[in-house]
Amino acid sequence: MLTLAQQRSIKSFVTNNPAGRRVARRFVAGEQLDEAMAVTRQLNARGISVSLDHLGENVNAEAEASATAADYIATLDRIQAERAEANISIK
Repeated sequence: MLTLAQQRSIKSFVTNNPAGRRVARRFVAGEQLDEAMAVTRQLNARGISVSLDHLGENVNAEAEASATAADYIATLDRIQAERAEANISIK
């Protein structure tokens, strides 16, 4: 699955195709942290805890790994700042 997800044609189909976006929307809270945190607040209000993932974390270069780590740290900071009932999932 990771190999397929890295192929531009597959990624483009899922992200640009309305049917693909509908399917993904059930599992992807947002493409940006602000969107994910808004969904987190909605779910928390319903008594649901959230696990946030950074999709695309499968990297091959040190710079990409550093950027992904920074994104996870920013996510943890937002969870704490907003006192969200959430955690992160690192693969």
